[in-house]
Amino acid sequence: LHMLIDFSIENYLSIKNRLNFSLVESDDEEGSKIKIHRANGYLNLLPAITIYGFNASGKSNFLKALDMAKNQIVFSKISNPEKLGIDIFQYKPFKLSDAYRDKPTSYQLRALVNNYIFDYHVEYDKSSIICERLSSFDSEENYTLLINRTHNEFSLDFNIDKDVIAKIMGPNISKRLLVGSVSIFDERVESFVNWVENDLIIIKNNFDSRENIQKTTRYLLEKGDIFHAKLLRMLSDISYSNISSIQTQSLSQALEDSDIDETIKNELRESSLYNSIRQNSTGRDDGDSEAMTLNTFKRGLDVEGNSKDVIFNLFEESEGTIKIYALYAYIYDALYNGKTLVIDEMTSYIHPLVSQYIIGLFQNPVENKSGQLITTTHTTDLLEMKSLRRDQVYITDMDFNETTIYSLADIMDVSKSENFRNAYLAGKYGGLNYFRRELHE
Repeated sequence: LHMLIDFSIENYLSIKNRLNFSLVESDDEEGSKIKIHRANGYLNLLPAITIYGFNASGKSNFLKALDMAKNQIVFSKISNPEKLGIDIFQYKPFKLSDAYRDKPTSYQLRALVNNYIFDYHVEYDKSSIICERLSSFDSEENYTLLINRTHNEFSLDFNIDKDVIAKIMGPNISKRLLVGSVSIFDERVESFVNWVENDLIIIKNNFDSRENIQKTTRYLLEKGDIFHAKLLRMLSDISYSNISSIQTQSLSQALEDSDIDETIKNELRESSLYNSIRQNSTGRDDGDSEAMTLNTFKRGLDVEGNSKDVIFNLFEESEGTIKIYALYAYIYDALYNGKTLVIDEMTSYIHPLVSQYIIGLFQNPVENKSGQLITTTHTTDLLEMKSLRRDQVYITDMDFNETTIYSLADIMDVSKSENFRNAYLAGKYGGLNYFRRELHE
């Protein structure tokens, strides 16, 4: 199992004091029928969490903090990321209090990777890394301090010439995390860094971006019938389109196909979207292979009323269908390959009922092997889901311009059976303070 356990952040953007976000199951929510990931004999982790908040309450800032931590860890493997135009040292303190303008930003990330619980803590200010620690617990709860750093001085759990590590870190060691360089030499640290890079997936916007469409198309080429069937089932369940098949086709053949609209053909000629999706006769990608495009097939009628397959290019489909197609590879990865998928404002791009369907896949013990979904939203429709528990609903609120975050399980008088949506809109859970004040004035 590879999963996020919890994340905390302090003094970043609208976040002033330490905020804690956990996927650990609440004790008083036992007995529900949703998928619970059970690990190491004692750790029970939730499959999905929704984060609600009014506009500008800081819910997206919380995900930006997680994304910032990921980037710092991943790009710490590169000696000079500045040469690539990458700014990974993001010191963005809470500005509305002078006491916090020079105070360190700190974050802590805990994850389960290969039966090890990793606990990673970083503290930094505008000029340097102050503290960096990575520790691990194995399945028998044996504790190991893998990295222990204060400013530029550090100790490791294995013997190596520290000058070698310093050389790999590059000239600006005071602003570079140690974890990426150490991962080259230590398999335990490498497994943690690889999880952050490959299994913690954060999608902030542009569901139908070129990268996302290409990813799903590559999966369609590589993973065969099972992926194709699951993709078709999802599209069938959530849309009115009667798509019977989705197939790749060489770009040259698509341009000759009489069923594809000429306007779409012109867009295909001008677009470079599929130029990087190539396949040769052996199924491998190489420089000599041909560019591919995507077609959907629907059942239609010929002039005599007989059933026939009609070809459409993907871009003749609705925007919603394209967005779901682009997102599906990430959903598949999370559900069946055990990844943690984080989506900012999912309901802003797809219908709330589709969002409920996606959350339902993660709640389903049959469909979800070892995946997690975290999404922010300001659409209250998701609160109508009967399978959502109190510990799966988080609220962001503003307290004197400072973001706070808490789950319904943290509120004393929230019943398991109450209507979460009605109670939220009535202001029982917070998160609507400014709006309620304006209404009553």
